[in-house]
Amino acid sequence: RANSTMGMVCANIRDSKSGDLVFDPYKIIEETVVDSNGEERKLKIGITGVVPTQILNWDKLILNDEILVDEMDESVKKYTDIMKNQEGADIVVVLAHTGYGEETTDVKGAENAGYAISMINGVDVVVGGHVHRSAKHLVKKANGDVVQYVQPLNNGKEVGVVDLKIDVIEEDNNEEEVNIAISESSSSNNNTDNSTTSNATNNSNTATSQST
Repeated sequence: RANSTMGMVCANIRDSKSGDLVFDPYKIIEETVVDSNGEERKLKIGITGVVPTQILNWDKLILNDEILVDEMDESVKKYTDIMKNQEGADIVVVLAHTGYGEETTDVKGAENAGYAISMINGVDVVVGGHVHRSAKHLVKKANGDVVQYVQPLNNGKEVGVVDLKIDVIEEDNNEEEVNIAISESSSSNNNTDNSTTSNATNNSNTATSQST
């Protein structure tokens, strides 16, 4: 394990002997945001991270066959479902050490699978990295939901900014449903202020298993 004062999440690295995950697969954090009615409310944000299976080759000498790496998309599917349906996460953010890749969901063994991860049910934001190029995409799923994929430049040259509009709908049974809508997505090397919507930033080329 790396020594870090930051929280670490990675959903697809397992110990080769025990089969157990090396890091926490996800974290749930609570933030206070202002909703579409101008009211403050608590929002649960689920954060997970994945790395490509290729690290087994790139870092073979360092890893020394001590870990196994599961497919990125399968791990994200598993833990997004847990975060949304068991932990009650309103938003799921995926920190992925991967590029956007081809626009296909058939990504077994793929190095760049950002599009496929964005298409996973329940995922709201994907922060990509790895390819050292700036990019942003709005990925539309079959059900009409739109996911923001943001990929800032490497080595801290840019900060990826994702703005989400939080719509709260009151149901007939007095329960509330939280809907996530696109507000703005950008990659910028400028400093940014917190907006009245939920505002998340992340440096893409710190380890993608790190979250704050």
